[in-house]
Amino acid sequence: MVVDKLFGFKKKLDSEGIVFCYSGPISQGLVEEIGDVVKRKMELEDATLAIVQKEMNFYVLSGNLVENRKKEELTRCFSEPAGKDKEELKSLYKEKLKRGRMQEGKGAGLGLIDMARKAREPIKYCFRAMNADYSFYSSKVVV
Repeated sequence: MVVDKLFGFKKKLDSEGIVFCYSGPISQGLVEEIGDVVKRKMELEDATLAIVQKEMNFYVLSGNLVENRKKEELTRCFSEPAGKDKEELKSLYKEKLKRGRMQEGKGAGLGLIDMARKAREPIKYCFRAMNADYSFYSSKVVV
């Protein structure tokens, strides 16, 4: 499954009334992540998460509706950690941590930088236009 197919997967789950589905080994960290996704689902009413295992890799796919006016800001956020090596990401993370909570529109947040640090490949993302006001945003992290 690739990141641009997440919306189709979401539509299939919605048509079956499935709010959450998981199959596989579970750890405390995974339980916390699932809890965060469920909380976000309740807040946004349109978050999607899929964890895919292919051979020795795990792919974490996530997506949700975003206002089209926020696409540029999200693209900037994902561009900031893109292309940086592990040491550069570590420095960026520490810099953001020292500055405290970031103001909106100032680049990638700690969570995104932390995901980029732990990922085996650069984070991939895409937008699928839904209407004039909203797009479905999807991302893929290989861990």
